[in-house]
Amino acid sequence: LKLPSEGRWAAGERLWLAMGQQLPSIVACCTVREDRAVKVGPEASTRQLWGPASAGGVPGYRSRCESMNVEFFECVETEDELHALHVPPMLHQHPGGVHHNQRRHSKGKAGLAECDMDMLSLLAGWPSGQPSFEESVPSLVERTRRHWQDIVEEEDMDDELAALIADGFPELDEWASEDVARRMLRAQNGDAQQAFALLVLAIELRVRDRQLLRNKVCEVNCDMRVIGFDLEQRPVIYMCAGTQEKPLMELRNQVVLAFEAAVNLTSVHGQAILLADMHGFSPSLNMDPYALKAVAEQLGTVYADRLFKIAIIDFSRLAQGAWWLVKPMLKQRTRDKINFLSRSEAQNFVQKQCDAQTAKRVSSAFLMNRDKKSTWEERLMLARRTSVSEVPLGMTRLIDEAG
Repeated sequence: LKLPSEGRWAAGERLWLAMGQQLPSIVACCTVREDRAVKVGPEASTRQLWGPASAGGVPGYRSRCESMNVEFFECVETEDELHALHVPPMLHQHPGGVHHNQRRHSKGKAGLAECDMDMLSLLAGWPSGQPSFEESVPSLVERTRRHWQDIVEEEDMDDELAALIADGFPELDEWASEDVARRMLRAQNGDAQQAFALLVLAIELRVRDRQLLRNKVCEVNCDMRVIGFDLEQRPVIYMCAGTQEKPLMELRNQVVLAFEAAVNLTSVHGQAILLADMHGFSPSLNMDPYALKAVAEQLGTVYADRLFKIAIIDFSRLAQGAWWLVKPMLKQRTRDKINFLSRSEAQNFVQKQCDAQTAKRVSSAFLMNRDKKSTWEERLMLARRTSVSEVPLGMTRLIDEAG
């Protein structure tokens, strides 16, 4: 990455601070001018990471780097050094195989917006558009297993959890796996400590929900189910707040089973789309902070990185109170996936993103759930007949009544 010749230190500092907002992990330029310069030659490895302490000699820089968990990559100051680094030798380490990006950075001053982000990803060892945290996966799996083994041996858990684990602990084998570890690392942008905390809690929640997940039966208190698929075969979860009959805490099991049904319809790394229709939202049923935390905790751990997009439809002022309670519980990565849409915008979104049959089902749900004359039983019947899974509504559709 070539920086301007003037004010190189200031430019590099601005660059890594800005990159923290645009890339999945913070990377930094280690090259500075004069006696603090760090030159890199042809023999240097472009994959070598520089820890924060390696910045050296800059007052206050080490503590600032450590507080932001900055990772350092070798940099260059001239076109000759850029050629000398010779990117191809590290391509065999690239998780996605050979990357044939031949574009060059323009000479002279260049802002972050003008940088070739694919080249940055390549130099950092990431596939284009998707960060790779492969080196952290084995240690995360091993650490999680050891942690739970220590908990079991020391009996450091409540009676309910102890009784469930005494009957067996299949959740540990299923969830302390490399596939799940990768997903947790993606959800936490590579932060291994946060991914560890996420995975430990996810396993605990899976144990506590063991019977629910085995029986796949719950009390149905609203219209929430898998309604179809988008054009990339991602499951689409639809829920309508206007059909909610009981407080949010009593909806938790249905939320879990709806997401579980979606996950079971995709791959191990697959994602889903959530259509949250807020028409008829009842604040009195959804303002319990403990219930909001419980649902957010479930979705943010067990189903971390499982949502591709979230469309919140007909978001009224009445729903804003619940949003401000939930918002602090969501990571920025999740917030960036949320789109607030009107009903007409949502219909256009579904028509463009989903297959024709799914679009018809969503349209029929919009109509039924906005018909003041429709009864709860009629809405539930339509929901069951336009669902692609018998979970969580408890009935496989006999005919598709969409449209």
